[in-house]
Amino acid sequence: MEHFITYLQRYGHLTPQDSARIREVTRSISLPKATKLSEAARIPQELWFVVDGVTRVYYYTDTGKEVTKYFIDNGNITTDGSSYLYRLPTTAYVETVTDCKLLSISRSAFEKLAESIPSWNELFLHLLAHGMTQKVDRISPMLSETAEERYLHFLQRFPDLHNRIPLHLLASYIGVTKSSLSRIRRSLVPTQNGVGTDD
Repeated sequence: MEHFITYLQRYGHLTPQDSARIREVTRSISLPKATKLSEAARIPQELWFVVDGVTRVYYYTDTGKEVTKYFIDNGNITTDGSSYLYRLPTTAYVETVTDCKLLSISRSAFEKLAESIPSWNELFLHLLAHGMTQKVDRISPMLSETAEERYLHFLQRFPDLHNRIPLHLLASYIGVTKSSLSRIRRSLVPTQNGVGTDD
């Protein structure tokens, strides 16, 4: 719980009383891998914070192909914050990739915090702005990179995730088939072998 409070304090001031109120309405939950946290075209009802584990955001193309947009690991919000705050349907799905320990704030609890903590809405807006910047930073470089460059960039950016994510999901994130990813891995130095988990 303290990691969550520390995370929130990056975006605004919280008094000890504010932190106590957040603790009171935040619940801890453990979920197995492949659990959907939110679905496309629906309004998120929970604000999820990853304590331990990996989640992913993904969508389906017009042809039905599943595409992973990005992964989210420990110490980050995994809910579509804008959709949650403004009660808008999301455009993507969120699910656990590994068994996860999460913290959750329900919509009713979130509204109570907004009523009792003067800086809450401003804090959350700062959090959203930072999250949008992170998304752009994750996605933009990939548009001009080769598949191999995207893979190496992933390993550099997420060194703790590479052995926790099934290969077919990593391939989807990079934008290649699983067999193409296997070829890329084989072409790299031997130390890269074994990256990723079995499907």
